[in-house]
Amino acid sequence: MKRVMAFFHDMKFRYKLLCTYLFVCVIPIVLLGSFCVYKTRDYFIQQAGSRLAVSLKQAEASIDRKLSDQERIAWALSFNSTVLSALNKQYGSYYEMYDQCIVQLSPVLQTVFTYNSVLEEIRFYSGANDLRIGPYILPISEVSGAEWYQEVMADGVPHWIVQDGERLFLAQQIVNLRGESFPNLLYLETSYRQMFEPLYQIDNGDYGLYVLDGQGRVLFEKKPSGFPQLPPEGLGDISQREAKGEGAAYSLLTVPFSSHDMSICFYQPVGAAGAYVGNMLGIVFLIIALCAVLSMAVSWLMMLFVVRRIEWLTGNMQAIQNGEMEVWVTSQANDEIGVMIHTFGAMMGHIRQLIQQVRETAAAKREFQLKALYTQVNPHFLYNALSVINWKAIDVGAEDISEVTQLLSTFYRTALNHGKDTITVANELENVRAYLRIQQIMHDREFKVDFQVQEEAQPLQIPNFILQPLVENALLHGIDNMTGRQGLIQVSCSLREDRLLFQVTDNGCGIPAQRLATVLTQDSDGFGIKNVNERIQLFYGKEYGVSVASTEGEGTQAAVTLPCVRQP
Repeated sequence: MKRVMAFFHDMKFRYKLLCTYLFVCVIPIVLLGSFCVYKTRDYFIQQAGSRLAVSLKQAEASIDRKLSDQERIAWALSFNSTVLSALNKQYGSYYEMYDQCIVQLSPVLQTVFTYNSVLEEIRFYSGANDLRIGPYILPISEVSGAEWYQEVMADGVPHWIVQDGERLFLAQQIVNLRGESFPNLLYLETSYRQMFEPLYQIDNGDYGLYVLDGQGRVLFEKKPSGFPQLPPEGLGDISQREAKGEGAAYSLLTVPFSSHDMSICFYQPVGAAGAYVGNMLGIVFLIIALCAVLSMAVSWLMMLFVVRRIEWLTGNMQAIQNGEMEVWVTSQANDEIGVMIHTFGAMMGHIRQLIQQVRETAAAKREFQLKALYTQVNPHFLYNALSVINWKAIDVGAEDISEVTQLLSTFYRTALNHGKDTITVANELENVRAYLRIQQIMHDREFKVDFQVQEEAQPLQIPNFILQPLVENALLHGIDNMTGRQGLIQVSCSLREDRLLFQVTDNGCGIPAQRLATVLTQDSDGFGIKNVNERIQLFYGKEYGVSVASTEGEGTQAAVTLPCVRQP
């Protein structure tokens, strides 16, 4: 739990809002929608079961009526005097057969066909004659071998029989009430499709269906296409509501006929009864998904509107932390976030003013320190004292002392520069030459000095006293600390387009990489490289200054980049 809380605590504000909205809005929508779908599915399944029962009952009533109509026709024909006369009469000539069957019987049967569209064929089987008499009377010997013959002739009630899976006919014994002993049989064949037409119109998805008689024989069947067919045995039991077949459970619905010993047996796998409501449930799911997506979209837009300004403000703060002092986040809104942005901008403006004041104060302090250094030395007193030393040295023939005295006088004259901040390149180089010559005398000429100066650069103006600290560092930290070879300090001055470039190179011991990374950022005693770099940038800006490159054991090069400033 602590890890979850820590993870949530460190999560971006955008995702915190998203997670909160997800738990508060989206998840309840999904749960409520799922509950509605579940209840809707149950309701539709229940309604589907009710509609199915009604449909099956209506189909049963229609089929039962048609069966009764055919049976009434059968009873009427069985007791019709014309029919009985045609069946039991002993014919003496073909004319009698023609008169009886064509003239008298045929109009009766045609009337039956006219008012009964389900009926397709009427035949009579007679035991009195072994001849085919017209199209309607056949000898009973033609059907006496049929498997249903004995059952039909055992009583005088109608029997419905299906042959070849698509022929439905009624067979009924014609009882002789006049004492004739000849067996007679009525055969009415009906349209299989028209008789069971209501069963083809049931719309309940994929299902199986039987019409069974009292002995369990199949009069009609509709085979399912998507699951195994259930055998008809035992399906006629009205008390049975479920069955199993080939590893699947089936739901059963049995509807008995009201006037016949028959029943309609409907079966379908458990759960498939509601499959036809899939489209409706799909629409419900789609609506729920659209609501969830719409909610997410609205929440995302709200986050863009609210959180994006916070992220901009955070990004600006991080940029300022990295040294960029420019404020680029603005807002016209007066809400809490807008007030934060306005306050932050005003605060950064005040901070920039304070930084500028600190810089100006630091620059003024450095200039004051430099001027204080200048004023510590009385130039006239110093020049007069050095002049006396020079004449005394010449008087006693000490030429070395005279040379050092003259060089020292030159060094201080160019360094003090009459208290001015700028100096010509020529005078700055003269100062460096005097300093290096004094150092050569002090070091007994252990190192060499090489100057390479472009003439066009000598009249240009630069801040005074910027090369001497670099030369002093090259001597003290480079040449003095090396062994095994003669030292060399090279000073060059050249023009590069609109810039002035100084380079001070030594072949000394070099600077370690760790120290080189901080040479321009750490303070040092006296007027070091850091001080020179800051003075140049205070004069001309961040694009100018000092850069240092060094290879440990091989030497160091300090480069100074300045703008080309000519005398006014």
